[in-house]
Amino acid sequence: MKGWNVLHTFQDAWQGNRSRQRLGLVEETMTEEWQKRKKQMYAVDDAIQESHRAHQRAKFASKEADAHATD
Repeated sequence: MKGWNVLHTFQDAWQGNRSRQRLGLVEETMTEEWQKRKKQMYAVDDAIQESHRAHQRAKFASKEADAHATD
């Protein structure tokens, strides 16, 4: 039975190592996905901010045009 314990211990260690490798791959994949999503989120935020600035410029230009029309 002693041989069985050694094999069992080896198998547990091997499976543990494989589990750590799998978890490492999962972590890598999740990190890559998070980086992609974060870039997308920043791009959307930039687009929203630029749209807001464009709207503010258009609103200001419209007020300026109205002010000149009444002069």
